[in-house]
Amino acid sequence: MSQMTTIIILGVIVLVVALSGISILFPSRRIKKNLADRDEIDVDAALSEYFSGEEIDLKDASEIWRLIAREYNVAPGLLRLTDRFDVELDPKRIMTCDDELAAIEMLITDTEHERGISVNRESIKSLGDCIDALSKKSVEPAT
Repeated sequence: MSQMTTIIILGVIVLVVALSGISILFPSRRIKKNLADRDEIDVDAALSEYFSGEEIDLKDASEIWRLIAREYNVAPGLLRLTDRFDVELDPKRIMTCDDELAAIEMLITDTEHERGISVNRESIKSLGDCIDALSKKSVEPAT
């Protein structure tokens, strides 16, 4: 193999690694693009309507919604309570890294420790499920 061929192969490898690094540094770009066609909604109004009559702390719910939006690097009003973590918000589906889901897992764990509760992670499929599980006014203590 000639020296020129080796240089070209190394150049291609460096380019592939660099492009992969860019997608890791900016994992939410594709999520943002997928949500860009949506109209922004009023987060507090959506929470009030969705959780009407339920024992939910709307201030906590709004804060959780905004924290998740920040992790995905999107405007909170672009998210919907029905957005599923394994479909609309799935980093694997849009070929990015799992940082967003890891951050949400940390949010759940931190909330469990702060409130002394235990959350059934298998029941959390959507943004609404996550907010519901983490912002109930009365919850079962962790066992």
